[in-house]
Amino acid sequence: MTSIKSLPRYIDWPSDVDIKRAERTNPTVKAIKSLLYNGGSIYAFLYFFVAMFVEPMLQKQYQQRNDFSLFVILRLRRIIAQLQKRLVMTPVSSLGYNEQNNSVERSTQTSDDNVIQKDNSHWAEITYQLQSVKQELQYFNRSLDQPTESMDDFVFQIKMATDQVELTDRTQTFSNKSRDVIQEIREIKGWFVNCQVPR
Repeated sequence: MTSIKSLPRYIDWPSDVDIKRAERTNPTVKAIKSLLYNGGSIYAFLYFFVAMFVEPMLQKQYQQRNDFSLFVILRLRRIIAQLQKRLVMTPVSSLGYNEQNNSVERSTQTSDDNVIQKDNSHWAEITYQLQSVKQELQYFNRSLDQPTESMDDFVFQIKMATDQVELTDRTQTFSNKSRDVIQEIREIKGWFVNCQVPR
């Protein structure tokens, strides 16, 4: 045990100038650190909740939907297979149908005359109207006792209008195209009737 006499009589304390004070943390930095710490805790809790509860529920629902879709597809395939077994296939040639004498029930032929008649229906109506107007003009001219020579100018104008109408008439072109389309459709029907569809 040391005696009191061995201790120094005074202690050399450091001066206040040499003492360094601890630097205080910036309040903004402190607030940001606290916010990040709290945000990390919240995100960790949310991740834990999603990983433990939400994800298993979603996987279960997805698996249920996948199983249901697979069940429906297999059931449909089974039904289609059963219907195909019950379907009776009869070749058309065995029924005696051909493209020359008879026709299949659902393969109806279209007459060219009907198509042309439908295409020319509006022109026939225009012609009828022009003829009726001509008759009315002739009746009016006779009622006035005017010579027919005075109507030459009017007749010439009517002929010019008729020529313009004939120039704009594309009925023949349309009829030719309609015949070509009908002929091609008939050829395709013949392929199906004779079971000779090209591949």
